[in-house]
Amino acid sequence: MGISENKIIADIVTAKLNQHIEFKEEHAHYGDFCGTKRFREVMAAFFERYMKPLEKIDPNDIVVFNGGAALMKALSATIFNPGEAILIPAPFYGGFEQDLFIENEIIRVPVHLSSKVRIVHSYIY
Repeated sequence: MGISENKIIADIVTAKLNQHIEFKEEHAHYGDFCGTKRFREVMAAFFERYMKPLEKIDPNDIVVFNGGAALMKALSATIFNPGEAILIPAPFYGGFEQDLFIENEIIRVPVHLSSKVRIVHSYIY
């Protein structure tokens, strides 16, 4: 089976896009499935600057996904066992049914959230 890369017209597409943005032919092809090295380096620097971790973050320990559904699918396949459950804010993306339950047999527990402010009184005895 073929892949979704069309290298036959890559030079034409690259030339056209370069009229408007800085575009390299490699941007149109499959790359590192963990995210580009440069992007992971930038994210590591961002996390270090704003999260102030105790240890330096290695960009090779960062994996970037192209969306929440892809992330949830990968996590459900790697960290859950069939029959385990996950709490999901509801309403949630309908594709989770396929990604989590059907494929990986993960039980979804919808958690209905509200933006309504609730005041909870606490008492000290």
